[in-house]
Amino acid sequence: MKIVVKRLSNNKVIDLLGIKRLELSREKTCIWVVCPSNKTSSIFTHNRDIYKLKLTTLSIGDITKCFDNLKKAICTNDGTDLKHFLDLPVRVIITDERTEKILDCLDIATTLMNDTGSAIFYHCLVDDIRLISENPDLEKILNESEQRYATLMSKLIKNSQ
Repeated sequence: MKIVVKRLSNNKVIDLLGIKRLELSREKTCIWVVCPSNKTSSIFTHNRDIYKLKLTTLSIGDITKCFDNLKKAICTNDGTDLKHFLDLPVRVIITDERTEKILDCLDIATTLMNDTGSAIFYHCLVDDIRLISENPDLEKILNESEQRYATLMSKLIKNSQ
């Protein structure tokens, strides 16, 4: 399972993230899907060309076990009823790779499976218009990220044919 981060303004991919762990928020109001930012670790390059994605993430089985463990801990230890647990929102938390400092918190817009049925993706949207209005320098970074992932996807599609 992987996280796809898209721009709200044009629905273009700007990042792909792997899942490190699941945990309950400190306030016990939502479940966090914790994902380290991927500054360098997710893309294999050679001679400055992107060739493939090498993203470390949890499997569906691992995620199911994590949810089961959270359910047992919350419903048994904290006395929370199952309905309340199942109503908890799930949010994607992006952390710094090294320090684990929280960089962003994203809502999950949808969950999709790829065409071959071999992978599942949580899709999250970033309000890029708001971000750019607050910090105009981010527009260049977002545009570069969008282009980098468009190139990656076209190479992956080309290599799989």
